[in-house]
Amino acid sequence: MEFRQILYFDAVFRNKSISKAAQELFVTQQCVSKQVSLLEKELGTALLLRSQSGVSPTEEGQWFHEHAAMILQLEQDIQTHYETARKASSRALRIGVSNGLNTFFDDMFFRCFQEKHPGQNVQVFYMWNRQIEELLEAGTIDLGVSLLPVQNNALLLKKLFTEQLYCIVNKAHPLATREVLHFEDIMAERIAIADENFNTYRSFMLRCEEKNIRPDVYKASDLMSIYIYVLNHNAVGFSLRAFADHFNIDQIRHIPYEDEGGVWDVCLLSKEKNQAKYSSYVDDFRL
Repeated sequence: MEFRQILYFDAVFRNKSISKAAQELFVTQQCVSKQVSLLEKELGTALLLRSQSGVSPTEEGQWFHEHAAMILQLEQDIQTHYETARKASSRALRIGVSNGLNTFFDDMFFRCFQEKHPGQNVQVFYMWNRQIEELLEAGTIDLGVSLLPVQNNALLLKKLFTEQLYCIVNKAHPLATREVLHFEDIMAERIAIADENFNTYRSFMLRCEEKNIRPDVYKASDLMSIYIYVLNHNAVGFSLRAFADHFNIDQIRHIPYEDEGGVWDVCLLSKEKNQAKYSSYVDDFRL
């Protein structure tokens, strides 16, 4: 049984005429008659009574139409759902934002952006930096807000802002009295740091490799785990000053980390073909 056969039978049933059904469907009468006959043959029963005055359903034809109507309605519901989704998707600006930047963007960016562009629908997806680059290349997202360095040189890059990295130190730790910390100050300490999915880890481990140092590192999958580890193990962790109020932990001190790779360079990424389309949004992303 083909969906076309159900559709043709429904048109004949409603119009009580094969010729009128053909006009509605923009096909020939022969085509409609053939498909209905094939449907009847497959079901092994007559669905229509044909006469010179037109057609009328048999008892089986009446039963079939009642159930076929549910199939047709379901098909219509599916079409409507995905048509609505396509229209919404075409209007939406799809942005991939690097994990860890949600504090900046949830609290500041999207409020300001939507004030400037009240009619612009925005869909935001938080993901790892490499995923942002992959989805931009595939066209699944329109823009990416990511951290340097960027691996895909084919993507266009606009630097947005730089965030200073901070060391987070338990106030009971001897380093807690310092106003600034450098790599040399912490290289012998136990370090709590975000794992390989974050650029901070890669930058720090590269620095250790340059100095031929094997650090004592605890890798965390989220920032809260870093804070907890610092509190419980008297370690030195890495975070941003922006998270101080977010976590609000009295026993922790945030100390600027001034060293090579001691910053987050945040950039806006897009494909070259989208440069003109989205260039007006660049200033809206600068905080």
